[in-house]
Amino acid sequence: MNLRIDLFNHVMPLRYLEMLKQHSKDAGIVKRMSNLRMLWDIEARVAMLREKFPEVQQVLTLGLPPPELLGGPAFSPELARIANDGMAEMCRKWPREFPAFVASLPMNNVPAALEEMDRAIGQLGARGIQLCSSVAGRPLDEPEFFPVFERAAKKHDVPIWMHPARPATLTLMAGPIDTRIQPTKVNDFAKSKPLKWFEENLINYVPFQCKGAFRQVYPGFIQLTAFVSMNLERHIKSHVDLADHLAKGEKEKAETIKTFYDEYFAVMDLPADFYIETIRDVFQEHLLPLGKLTYRGRPVSPAAIKRMGLMTVEGEKDDICSIGQTLAAQDLCTGVRAYRKVHHMQAGVGHYGVFSGRRWNSEIYPLLRDFVHVNS
Repeated sequence: MNLRIDLFNHVMPLRYLEMLKQHSKDAGIVKRMSNLRMLWDIEARVAMLREKFPEVQQVLTLGLPPPELLGGPAFSPELARIANDGMAEMCRKWPREFPAFVASLPMNNVPAALEEMDRAIGQLGARGIQLCSSVAGRPLDEPEFFPVFERAAKKHDVPIWMHPARPATLTLMAGPIDTRIQPTKVNDFAKSKPLKWFEENLINYVPFQCKGAFRQVYPGFIQLTAFVSMNLERHIKSHVDLADHLAKGEKEKAETIKTFYDEYFAVMDLPADFYIETIRDVFQEHLLPLGKLTYRGRPVSPAAIKRMGLMTVEGEKDDICSIGQTLAAQDLCTGVRAYRKVHHMQAGVGHYGVFSGRRWNSEIYPLLRDFVHVNS
C-alpha cells in the first residue's frame, strides 16, 4: 500500500468550536463550521479514514476563523492554546491517522504569538505554523509581523502553512482608478509636467529638528495649499462666516465650521517615493486600467478578484476625482458577479464630502454598512 499524506487538512477541536459559537459575530461561519461534521467529530473522521482511505495520513491545521478573527489581542492567545492543545491531543490519540499538526498563532498579539509558537513546537511537537494571508485585513508584510517569520525560520527552522483569506467586500471611494475619464484640473496638471519637475519643485526634506530628519517627502503644507487654492473663494467665505457666527454668539454654527477645518487641515507629509510613483503610475501612465501595473514583478489583475462584493462611491461635485474614475473599477473587476456589484453616486458632495460630513453620516455610511452586512 502506497502511503499518501494530506499536508493541509483542517480540523476544529470541540473546545475551539464552542468558543466560535460563543464569541463569533458571524452567524454564517458558525453555521458552516457546525454543519461540517468531519471538521470536529474526529472519531467519525478516523473511522471514515480507516474504512475508505487506509493509505491516507493527515497533517492537521486549524480551520477558519483563526484566533485573531475570533478574539481581541487579550483573548486570542487563549484561543490559540485551545486550538493547539486540541490538535496535539488528536495526534497523540490517533498517531497513525494524524502524524503531525501545525500550530495556530494569535497574530493580533505578536509577543503572545511568539510565546505560543515556542510552546506549540517545543512542548506539543508542532511541525510548523499556519498563518492566514492577512491578519484581520492587515498585510503580512507589515514590519510588526516580521518577528514571527524570523522566529519560525531562525530559531525553529519550520515551514509556514499559508491559508488564503480574502475579505468579503471591496469598497472604493472617490479613488482615481482611471484618470483618463473626465480628467479634472488635478489630472491635467499631473500630466502637464515631466516627472522630474515634481521631484525638483514639490519634494523637500524633513527639517533636522523633527523625527525622520532629512527624509524626502511631499510636504503636507504644499498639499494643503493646493487643496485650498482649488476653491479659494469658498474657503474665504467659510472663514468670514465663522467670524460672523462668533461675533453673533452663534456657537453651534461656529463650531461646525471649526470642526470641519480641524479635519481638513489635518494633513501629513507623504513619502517622496510614494508620491512620485503615484504621479507616474496613476496619473501619467495609467498602468492599472491599461493592464500594465505590477507589484514585485508580478502583474496586478483586477479580473482575478472573485467571490466578494464590490462597491464604488463617487461624489457629484468632486473636482479632484471626477465621476467615472472610481466607477471604472466595476469594468476592470470582471470576475465579480454583477449582482454583487454596487455603485453609488452621492448627490451634492465634493471630494471631501464622500468621506466625512452630514451626507456621509446620513446617506453614504448606511449604504456602505448594509452592503458589507449583506455580503458577509
